[in-house]
Amino acid sequence: MANHISALDSWLLGHVFFPRRVFFPAKSELFRGGFSRLFFRLLGAFPVVRGRHSERIMRKITEISHNGTILMHPEGTRSIDGKVQKGMRGIGK
Repeated sequence: MANHISALDSWLLGHVFFPRRVFFPAKSELFRGGFSRLFFRLLGAFPVVRGRHSERIMRKITEISHNGTILMHPEGTRSIDGKVQKGMRGIGK
């Protein structure tokens, strides 16, 4: 888990600290356009609908965690001032 201050945090943290590919949930709005969908998937992101529990996403996270690394940002959004914000309820539920 990590604080989230830029759009590239997950990718940068993953490549600096982990020897294997890192995957991370990202808000589904980032996957609307063709280029952005491809870009974020190449970074290791997969779309989630914020505020909604999804058994499919939980299975995906479990499956990836067997052989890969999942990076989560419990705040659910970027921190504008760089300070740790309150975590979203249900993270990793």
